[in-house]
Amino acid sequence: MVRIFVVFLFLLFGTGQWALAKDGRCLSGNCVDGQGIMKFADGCRYMGRFRAGRPDGQGSFVFPDRSRYEGEVRDGQPCGQGKQTLVDGTVLQGEFRDGKLNGQGSKILPDGTRYSGEYRNNEPVGKIVLTMPDGQQLQGGK
Repeated sequence: MVRIFVVFLFLLFGTGQWALAKDGRCLSGNCVDGQGIMKFADGCRYMGRFRAGRPDGQGSFVFPDRSRYEGEVRDGQPCGQGKQTLVDGTVLQGEFRDGKLNGQGSKILPDGTRYSGEYRNNEPVGKIVLTMPDGQQLQGGK
């Protein structure tokens, strides 16, 4: 009987799902395996698909600084095609990995200036195409 109780406690509290649940609170929907809205202890809010109690699938985050991310999410992190809008109006869009722009993408400044190319950890690497608000294009990088 004691062994069954210990196994029950492990299943209830020993999973990653419980660890996430203590950091976040489901506001509505199915925040385990379905569609829902969760608010985390740091003030971040996620709306979208959940799998095994973690954000996973299509969804959107609103961060405490009021920046936002919309797109693919994997294991609680922006991962895949997405768009992040920063508080100053700068937009990062393209391939995200580990919560940052990694791969092909663009950084669009509030004035409309666009930097397109390969990114690593939100920073351009290699050849970049700069498109000015008037449509003029310049190429640079390696």
